[in-house]
Amino acid sequence: EVDGVVLAVNDLEEQEQLGRHGDPKTGNPKGKIAWKFAEERAYPPVNEIEWNTGRTGVVVPVAIFDPVSLAGTQVGRATLHNAGFVIRNEIGVGTEIVVLKAGKIIPKVVGVLKGKTNPKLPSNCPACNCLLDLVHKADISHLICSNDKCPAKNIGGLCHYLDKFGILGLGESKVSALASSGVVKNPVDFYTLDIPKCEKAGFSKRQALLAIAGINLIPSPDKYEDKKLEALIEKSQK
Repeated sequence: EVDGVVLAVNDLEEQEQLGRHGDPKTGNPKGKIAWKFAEERAYPPVNEIEWNTGRTGVVVPVAIFDPVSLAGTQVGRATLHNAGFVIRNEIGVGTEIVVLKAGKIIPKVVGVLKGKTNPKLPSNCPACNCLLDLVHKADISHLICSNDKCPAKNIGGLCHYLDKFGILGLGESKVSALASSGVVKNPVDFYTLDIPKCEKAGFSKRQALLAIAGINLIPSPDKYEDKKLEALIEKSQK
């Protein structure tokens, strides 16, 4: 697939005579113009809205829907940006949303096709269960957890713990996912992880197995098949 074309004057001498925009040596040539195709879009109905707490305490909504094909991959979730976006567009379960991949990479929701409804915002933080505040700044509204001890805000401390104990396979993004979903609230929770808990945080089964193996200090787990890896994990936890 291509994402656009370049239209050019079909004569090199005429291209030079047309000159350039701005700097005569480095500016864009007037004899050429780039034409980008519109991004491929899909219109799935929302099955669920998942709310995750970030490191700053902002709770971000994510639309979950049946996988659709976009830019060569299957997409089943996309960001809804913030609480204000959900409120303005009246997005809820059943709403048909407009999804595209920004830059053909990051799935995001850019609007609503039909099925607007009264949105339901969470009242408690998904990571620590404390009450959330709806804060309005300029034209944007955010749900914010004001609990200073919220585990989702303590990503740095959790990553530091893993680093000090030499635990590999759990980077900042994965720790953030575990904390924001409420699965990990303090270091001891790492040792209670299982596949369902990791999947709740958005891990695939393979990612879950590698994460649990890393916490249990199983050497070079990536070369094992899933069944063998599960057996090694089970043996190490006895």
